[in-house]
Amino acid sequence: MLPKNRTNKKLIKDDSNELKRIGNRATKICAYKAEYLKREIEALKPKLIVAIGGKAVDALLNYSEDERLYGGIEELVFEKRGIFNNVKIGNVTTDIVVIPHPSGLNTTWVRLVKDHPNAKCILEKISSKIIETMKT
Repeated sequence: MLPKNRTNKKLIKDDSNELKRIGNRATKICAYKAEYLKREIEALKPKLIVAIGGKAVDALLNYSEDERLYGGIEELVFEKRGIFNNVKIGNVTTDIVVIPHPSGLNTTWVRLVKDHPNAKCILEKISSKIIETMKT
């Protein structure tokens, strides 16, 4: 059982029964407890998953060994172009689109657009992929 103190909101027990720090309750429940996220993906069989931010990609990596998804958010979006087709998660093969988190505190958007002259083109392709998938 977790200690009943102020830090228990940020601790869970992992598979080895060790206490582990987790960012927030939603991430803890969806990504780490009883493979909830994997079961949801297998049940819904989505054509496309939009991973918004690094934590979302990390959660998906718990259930996929696709090496294309390894790397920081800048690498995934601007060097690898942000679109990953035919990613296997559990018994489902789906496409994944990766974008930086849109938080106002996240300076990634400003830095990436400034540092990557082709940023607009890449983001337009990502948008097109999302819209295409929604139409089918």
